[in-house]
Amino acid sequence: MTDTGTLQRANNEEDLNPQLACLVEGRGRVFIYHGGFVAFVDDEKTFITRLD
Repeated sequence: MTDTGTLQRANNEEDLNPQLACLVEGRGRVFIYHGGFVAFVDDEKTFITRLD
């Protein structure tokens, strides 16, 4: 995961660039990707999930 929200994964044919990004004050950043992927990023960890 880069600072701009580009999700780099070895098992993807290409990197995922966010369709939408926002800052959550005091909580970090949220990135939304095509295909239902969502990433929550703060200074300590990154959590990535997929919404159906």
